[in-house]
Amino acid sequence: MFYNIYKFFTFIFSAPIIIFFFLRLIRKKETKKSIMEKIGFFSKKRPKGKLIWFNASSIGESLSVLPIIKKINYNFPKYNILVTTSTVSSFKILQKRPSEKFVHQFSPLDIDFIAKKFYEYWAPDLIIFVESEFWPNLIFRAKKNKIPSIVINARISKKTYQKWNLIKKTTQKLLNSFNLFLVQDNETQKMLKKFNIKNIKNVGNLKFLSQKLPINKNELLNLKKMISKRRVILLASSHQGEEKLIVSKIKKLSKTFNDLLFIIVPRHVNRSSEIQNYLYSKKINFKVRSKKEIIEKETFCYLADTIGEISLFFYIAKIVIMGGSYVNHGGQNPIEPSHFNCALIFGPYMQNFQKISDNLLKNQAAIKTDSTSSIEKIIKDLMTNPKKIEKLSRNLNNFCLKEKQEANAIWTELNIFFKNHLK
Repeated sequence: MFYNIYKFFTFIFSAPIIIFFFLRLIRKKETKKSIMEKIGFFSKKRPKGKLIWFNASSIGESLSVLPIIKKINYNFPKYNILVTTSTVSSFKILQKRPSEKFVHQFSPLDIDFIAKKFYEYWAPDLIIFVESEFWPNLIFRAKKNKIPSIVINARISKKTYQKWNLIKKTTQKLLNSFNLFLVQDNETQKMLKKFNIKNIKNVGNLKFLSQKLPINKNELLNLKKMISKRRVILLASSHQGEEKLIVSKIKKLSKTFNDLLFIIVPRHVNRSSEIQNYLYSKKINFKVRSKKEIIEKETFCYLADTIGEISLFFYIAKIVIMGGSYVNHGGQNPIEPSHFNCALIFGPYMQNFQKISDNLLKNQAAIKTDSTSSIEKIIKDLMTNPKKIEKLSRNLNNFCLKEKQEANAIWTELNIFFKNHLK
């Protein structure tokens, strides 16, 4: 019943939805290419042979599947791979990863006639949904077409579970459309079982299989020349409001540590003007990377408002403050900085990575602050005791290596599934 209502309204409001996406084009959140592909006009030909479709969403999900794609390329070279993502930024990031062989297409809007057109054109032989991208029209049409489908790295929050439970019968029908759930934690497994989902396997977190983010060596060399021997604190993947909470705290530290450089990498680079205006209002001495401005001795803050360069700043940072954790967003992936020699700090809002963050704290691989008020004190302590930074960094790296070994079970399960369903 609920699905029929959903299907009806997505059809009725398809025109306004499409218009909304064209308005996003004006705001530079979409491109002509992304919109056309999302509404069913495809720019690439479907390769001949069997096709595995990965449906990811953001940068994090799309990057997390690259190790799996690499293994498919090696073990099943005749299989073609399609990767769909929702954001322009994720597409730009994937463009910089040519080592893995796949075709990229922007995710179709979850409107039934668009989903139908998508399936007719790409005709996937197997579908892999990443984490929690559960779009009813896409899922039910896959089942109608008798295409086997999997969810990998499945994660369900308590909030999501409560919403799904309000429409329990529809949720059961939707989730039972999948042939296999590979979940990342015990909590998700327990919640899925409450919807009578049987084919569930807890195999660890896919993101621990991620490789070290690529670094442009020339850009790294230029950056090192600019910062010289200054000590770097990085606010990574910040969200709206976080800069206001944190900048003043770090500014106070610069009075004690005159060699301090504070780097901000916003999660969404289209917020650059907003952040610049705030820094101007606080009379902060800053430079902007997108303007190709040079870091000077007097520069306190460097706004790194470019796409796909965060690895550069992980590399040079001694201390990383994880964005999305000081406003109620749910945090950002704390695994990414683990490949680099840095100490990790995050705030109270890490619910999107709850198990990981809890285990990081348990293994003394990160520091949690309940608010921004204690950041100044904690960073001061770390900067005056470099051995504490080394210990946190070492513990972070060791923890992620251990989790990576457990997550190798993901490929084992996928390998079995491929052999059974892609004969």
